[in-house]
Amino acid sequence: MRITSSDILHSGPTSSRRPHYLVLISAALILIALLDRATGDVPFQHLYYLPIILAAQEFGFSGGLLVSSCAVLLYHLANPRLIGLQDFRQGDIVQIILFFTVGLIAAKLVQDANRLRLLSITDDLTGLHNLRSFESNLETLVKNAKKDGSVLSVLVLDVDRLKSLNDQYGHLAGADAVRTVGRVIANHTPDRAVACRYGGDEFVVAIPDCRKEEARE
Repeated sequence: MRITSSDILHSGPTSSRRPHYLVLISAALILIALLDRATGDVPFQHLYYLPIILAAQEFGFSGGLLVSSCAVLLYHLANPRLIGLQDFRQGDIVQIILFFTVGLIAAKLVQDANRLRLLSITDDLTGLHNLRSFESNLETLVKNAKKDGSVLSVLVLDVDRLKSLNDQYGHLAGADAVRTVGRVIANHTPDRAVACRYGGDEFVVAIPDCRKEEARE
């Protein structure tokens, strides 16, 4: 299977914990609003940055903007003087701008970090795992297979006569052939498989819970 930015964003235990993050963010917003309302001029509103950053980290731009909007609403409710714009100060405008700015910047930083992580584990020609990423995944697959007694199949493949293809048609044609093989592997292996290009024309595919007959198929 090919690696995508969506896989990076939603991989691992983070996605399963998202409901917990929603509860945590909501509780933090309510608590900060109560503190802000109870303390008057004490600048507790700066604490809104924490749930905003957390939302941007877990849910991207949409999460950051949504929680920023909630922070603006709660900031108004906690400070009655702002309702109806009766006593709207310059600092309040700056504060509202900062809410949205922090959400957007946090989401952008997370997006850039995910993109860098994607590049660090992906083979740039085929979009499959690179060797470092494959070795890490294979170690986990082997441990899981030993733990539950399941079968792990490993396929080792290479492109025959790639050198002659390069010599006759040029390296761009050879690269296109390798890219095509990578696309075939990505499209015709199960979603649970981990595929890698570990050399110029060499590929390896690990398929958990897969017996020899299914691997051959």
